[in-house]
Amino acid sequence: YCNIHEGLMDVVASDGHKIMKTAIHTPHLGDGTHFLMPKKAAQVALSIITAEDEEVSLSFTEHEGLIEQTGYAFYFRQIEGHYPNYHSVIPIDHPHEVIADRADLISALKAVEPFSPDSSNMVTMTFLGDRLDIRGEDYDFATGANKSIAIEGFGSEQLTIGIKASSMIKILMQLDSQNVIMRLKDKNSAVTIEPDTDDKEEVKEEIIA
Repeated sequence: YCNIHEGLMDVVASDGHKIMKTAIHTPHLGDGTHFLMPKKAAQVALSIITAEDEEVSLSFTEHEGLIEQTGYAFYFRQIEGHYPNYHSVIPIDHPHEVIADRADLISALKAVEPFSPDSSNMVTMTFLGDRLDIRGEDYDFATGANKSIAIEGFGSEQLTIGIKASSMIKILMQLDSQNVIMRLKDKNSAVTIEPDTDDKEEVKEEIIA
């Protein structure tokens, strides 16, 4: 789903369990425009768009869209209907903000994921002070593994949440910052993940998963 508003273009995708929103700064575009692109069309567009620094032209009518770049023009038919209100499902009142090294977090998740149950792929993440303990355990086979990494900003409380390891790894692999920010409320609330960038004014893209 692409939603153009207030100098931004929100690009949103969800599979019903996780959601990712990328906000691209586009001050030259108008407001109040939106369209739905099929997943297959997005995958084809991703495969044929070339250099990252080359401009891409996007135009669309009520029913069709057109992506143009040097050497090609790609047409796609839009999906009819309304996209759910994605703003309402992205938490904004999390009291805990944790900073972690992205590579360390991916490595720890990959180390314990093989020990998670096949049915759920669930691992636990326990936040305590300056440490994050990640554990995968399969009670049916009496196997388990634990990995700890350093974090910043959580405080003295302890909080344990369960997450699907493969989904978390997939999200982290889409980011390219050295550190990531995780915002948490409690064990029953969604966790948000976004890249940690030092110079906010230079950022042309904002990502929340």
